[in-house]
Amino acid sequence: MRILISLAATTLLASPLFAAPMTVSDANSDFTVTYDTNDAGVYGTVFLSNNTIFFLPDAFLAESSNGGVSTLAESITLTLTAVTPGFSFDTFLLNADGDYYVNGPTSSVSADGLMDVSAGAGSFQAGFNFSDNVDGGPTTQQWAESAILDSTSGWGGSDTSVTLILSNTLSAISDQLGDSAFIQKKFEGVSVSVNAVPLPAGVWLLLSALVGVAGLRRR
Repeated sequence: MRILISLAATTLLASPLFAAPMTVSDANSDFTVTYDTNDAGVYGTVFLSNNTIFFLPDAFLAESSNGGVSTLAESITLTLTAVTPGFSFDTFLLNADGDYYVNGPTSSVSADGLMDVSAGAGSFQAGFNFSDNVDGGPTTQQWAESAILDSTSGWGGSDTSVTLILSNTLSAISDQLGDSAFIQKKFEGVSVSVNAVPLPAGVWLLLSALVGVAGLRRR
């Protein structure tokens, strides 16, 4: 009985349900990225280089042939925490690309992406939409899209910890025999601009007063 209980406990601990969050860091980055490996799905491994988060998925695709619809929808949640003292998150630039083909007059493909950034100031979104329904035969073509989230989007840019949710939906449609469609995402990256947190006006007044006092003491 004890052996069975021990084995059961070991199995539960090894289960993905108990996987600990992973934190990714880079010596040249102003922030760290924390995520649940179970939440990564087809996004795969999270990479961080300087201030750019990126993915290199190899199975993020949708494919249809001889009639039918194939759709793949995935999302991943990341927690970004500034590690450079006095810095906050300012601008988020999303880039994604891959390849596809549209083979047949009834075929089409699409790729939708959404970037959601939330913190104490609220939640803000930016995204992209790509689609093609022009018959190009089985020849593979490239697609690339981008989206930006900054102060013009309402983002305040004064938070030192944010939640970043990335969502993507790929669709491939072929409506009759002989037609086919395929679309794949091979890269997705988010470049983040991290700026110094502006000091409140009261702090500037205090610093000015201290400078003045220091000047008087020198006299």
